[in-house]
Amino acid sequence: MVQIENLSLLEIECILNRNGISLRNFRPMPTLSSEVAASVTNRFIIDELDYDISHKISRFESLSRLLNSNQHHVLRSVVDTHHKGEAGLCLLYDSSGSRKTYLWNTIIFKF
Repeated sequence: MVQIENLSLLEIECILNRNGISLRNFRPMPTLSSEVAASVTNRFIIDELDYDISHKISRFESLSRLLNSNQHHVLRSVVDTHHKGEAGLCLLYDSSGSRKTYLWNTIIFKF
């Protein structure tokens, strides 16, 4: 029951924060626990977590269909490294107009 209450309060707090106010403006309304409140007050976290997953998946699928074989190889390497839980550094370089930005956007939509 506490988890449902926190999730409900979190959703209300997010809506209020978009309008520049908070649950704290409405006493005696219950407020979030301190750890939940800390994540809610950070607008960057709110914005980062507020996305449409189905759109993200659909966008990745449409972008990845247009990758060439070399780009697919890079994408597979990045995804495999991530799934193995390994740390890695990926340096992507090529001549101008080789669609490096397109590949990066595809990788971003994957994660």
